[in-house]
Amino acid sequence: MRLGHSCFIQKKSDCISDLVLRYIITVSIDHYFSENNFFPERILFFRDGISDGNFGQAEVEIQNIRGAATGIVGHPLPITFVICQSQQQGFKMVPRDVIMDFRGRPVTNVGSGTVLQSGDNSYYLIAQGGLKGTSKPVKHIVILNENEQPENGHNGLTLQNLMNCTYQMCFKYPTATKAVRELPAIKYAKRLANQVQSEVRFLENGANWFGKYTKLVRPNDDTGTEEDQRPYLETGTSEKQHNLVHMPFRNHLAA
Repeated sequence: MRLGHSCFIQKKSDCISDLVLRYIITVSIDHYFSENNFFPERILFFRDGISDGNFGQAEVEIQNIRGAATGIVGHPLPITFVICQSQQQGFKMVPRDVIMDFRGRPVTNVGSGTVLQSGDNSYYLIAQGGLKGTSKPVKHIVILNENEQPENGHNGLTLQNLMNCTYQMCFKYPTATKAVRELPAIKYAKRLANQVQSEVRFLENGANWFGKYTKLVRPNDDTGTEEDQRPYLETGTSEKQHNLVHMPFRNHLAA
C-alpha cells in the first residue's frame, strides 16, 4: 500500500466543500498517474465524519467526485462510496457462546475480523481484537457501489468482498503488529490534519515548510468568490498554492 498526501483548508464544517473535494480528487488522480503512468480504473472512497443526519451530503460529494474524475480521465469512473462511523455509543458485540481461554477464564470479546451485517448495505467490523474490556466496532455504510459487478477480469466488489477488503487493509498500519480499529488511510488522514493544524499559527507568521520559507495568507472572507477567499501558501512565486502538503505516493512505512 502506497499513500499520497494532500491537505486543504476550509471553513469548519462536517461537510467537505465542493471546491475542496474537487481539488482532493484532482490531486489524488494526478499522484496516481505520476506513480503508475496510467489513470485509475475505479474509485473506492472511504469517508469519515458524516453523521446519520448528513447522509444527503454524501450524494453531493459523490457528484463532485464524479465530476472531478471525469474532467481528468475523460470518462466517468465507477465509484464505491463508504461512510465510516467509529463513534458507536451504547453498542457492543459479545460472543454468543461463552468460551474459555488457556487460563480457564471466560472470553468476553469477539475475535479480530468479526463482522455483523446490518441490512443490505452496511456492516459492523471489529478489526482490532480486544485484550481487556469490550472491543468497539466501526460501522461502514455503503452509500453507492458501482463496482459490484465483475469488470475486465476483476472480481466484483460485492458486500462480502468489501468486508474482506476493509478488514485486510486494517493490517497495513506500519506501527502496529496487528490489525488496527480504523482503516489506515483514515488514521493517516487524522494524523496529517492534526499535524497541519498545529503548524497553522506558525505558517501565518512565516516558517520553513518542507524546506522553503512559506507564509499562509488568509484573504478577506467578505469579498470575492469561494476561490478568492481560500487560504493559500505564499512561497515567493506568483502562483497561489492551496495544497498545504503536496506529497505524491511514497512507501507508507516512511510516511
